Amino acid sequence: MGMGDVTWLPYDEQSLASSGVSGQAARLLAERGLPADCNRMFVRDRDRELADRELPAGRAVFLGLFNEGIDSYWLLTDSGAVWMLRGCEGGPGEQYGLVNTSVEHLVEVLRTWETFVCSGKSDGTACAGLRRHRPGRRRDPPARRRER
Repeated sequence: MGMGDVTWLPYDEQSLASSGVSGQAARLLAERGLPADCNRMFVRDRDRELADRELPAGRAVFLGLFNEGIDSYWLLTDSGAVWMLRGCEGGPGEQYGLVNTSVEHLVEVLRTWETFVCSGKSDGTACAGLRRHRPGRRRDPPARRRER
């Protein structure tokens, strides 16, 4: 269920379990899911969904792409934190960083972005409103500290 033109799709429970995703992250992904395409901020790629790899912080599964697909979102299976791989996978300058400490916080950020984009406002007041109303980041202080 989503707002505007954005379709939110649940993940398959069995696929989550076999990928090592458990707890609150698995529950949210199976019930609510993530957007198919949240105005390019998050884009699901069914061919890569839940593929696993090692990140510096531990084992992770693929969640989706950011913008043009150069950056990607990964869920750490042990902690449920969401990390982003910046740059082309395996390419020079590949970097990793914490995006959100939980799937719940990622969902809040994506819903805020969806609300902003679907509002149709593109003036400075809309951008200021988005900066003031970032509940996912405001409620996720460890991720906020890492982005500075």
